[in-house]
Amino acid sequence: DALGRVRAIAPKGPQVWVAGDGGLFFSEDFGETWAPLSLNEGIGCLLLSRWPEADPTVFVATAAGLLRSRDGGRTFSPTSLSGTGIHRLEWPGPSLVVASDRGPLITTNEGDHFEGPGAGLPEGPVVAMAMSSYFVADPVLFVAPASGGVFRSGDGGKTYRSAGLEGE
Repeated sequence: DALGRVRAIAPKGPQVWVAGDGGLFFSEDFGETWAPLSLNEGIGCLLLSRWPEADPTVFVATAAGLLRSRDGGRTFSPTSLSGTGIHRLEWPGPSLVVASDRGPLITTNEGDHFEGPGAGLPEGPVVAMAMSSYFVADPVLFVAPASGGVFRSGDGGKTYRSAGLEGE
């Protein structure tokens, strides 16, 4: 059961999660020892809840789509997002925001339904994104489409406008 190529690392105090081609592995001692949690292959992105001790929800992105675990990464079930590449996950709460080959997608119900990509963006993949630290109160989202440039949304991903760097 080899991890293979590492694609994501998520530390939370002494606990560390590592995801990659061979699945999801977990350490409780700052990475001194490791145990496999899930052998779902081809995990490209990993996102834990902010408080894993109180909320053991874990999201992983695979070739099959976005998967959700409610038991700390031991078992996973599919969300409604499948059939698209996923490049980044952010969970500012209560929204989960996904940079995908379909553009930026947002869910407020942990993946049961997604909305997006929003008006004003070129069609195609979004390969990078960043958002306000206070997304709930200040719903600013920046995205970088694969076609170039940076786009800004001030309304939580409903509409976007160019923020420069066209052709870059």
